[in-house]
Amino acid sequence: AGITGFGWQGFKKMNLWSPTDRTPKFCAAYIRVLIQGIQLLRTGDFNPQVDDGIRKAFLRRVKFSKPEDFGSGALRRDVWEAFNSLQTELAQAYYEYPDQFTPDIPWIESLLEDAYL
Repeated sequence: AGITGFGWQGFKKMNLWSPTDRTPKFCAAYIRVLIQGIQLLRTGDFNPQVDDGIRKAFLRRVKFSKPEDFGSGALRRDVWEAFNSLQTELAQAYYEYPDQFTPDIPWIESLLEDAYL
């Protein structure tokens, strides 16, 4: 839930139809969150680095693009296709491994206490 909520906030800010200087950053961040969510659900590991060479190259292409690159159609189309396929892959991973994780409540409480007290 946290992954999709965080990702959705970035998705709302990316503004693909009237791109700004921040659009590439938000697009890349949303794609990265989806990839990390898939990895977490499938393996139980969270790695901030995207190790898949093809996905990593695509992330770099998106992140270092210019806002006007999204207006040409090709990049915007590729980004939408990535969103659709990764969202589907994330949903499949969620349904394939629904009971894989149990929250460690004492650890979470300790983390919150350390952070806020």
